Amino acid sequence: MFCGGRSRRMGTDKAELEAPGRERVTLLENAIAVLQDACDSVVLATGAEPRYEALGLECVLDSEEDAGPLAGLAAVLARTRATWVCALACDMPGVNAELFRALLKHAVDADLDACLLETSGGVEPLCAVYRNTCREAVSQALDNGERRMVAFHGQELRIGTLTAEAIAVDENVADNLNTRDDYARVQESVRPRYSPEESS
Repeated sequence: MFCGGRSRRMGTDKAELEAPGRERVTLLENAIAVLQDACDSVVLATGAEPRYEALGLECVLDSEEDAGPLAGLAAVLARTRATWVCALACDMPGVNAELFRALLKHAVDADLDACLLETSGGVEPLCAVYRNTCREAVSQALDNGERRMVAFHGQELRIGTLTAEAIAVDENVADNLNTRDDYARVQESVRPRYSPEESS
């Protein structure tokens, strides 16, 4: 679970905002529930310092500050003994466990080292599965000063994608909430609409 960002464009810690359509459930709690349904265990990649300790989950820390989510992926891969890691940003409330199961199945069937969701907007490296075989390439990219999540692709790794269309999910399923406008738009899209007769 990736929740180490500064939320500068949102103006407040977006991980603690209420998940659209889920009363009293934060974006972070919503994302944790998705991963708990899809994975054996969940850890929080919180950047260079521990955060959200009240949730009782292990925090995996970056080796350097402000290195972005690539540093979080490096830290998780270095820590885990699991064969596969599911990576999810906390600000993608449309993602569900079935999507991760589809990504993992495709990755295993195609013998990939990583499988990323692909939508009309491009690939989503924070809605993806990574095999532990990516560990060295991710670490090397970080050591080389790279910050892009796709910087290690092509390092003799088999990187694949699975399109939203192929698994019959909405193209906007992995939209992330970066600004107040993004948040308001998604809130509005899930708000129940009642007719006057229903509310009387």
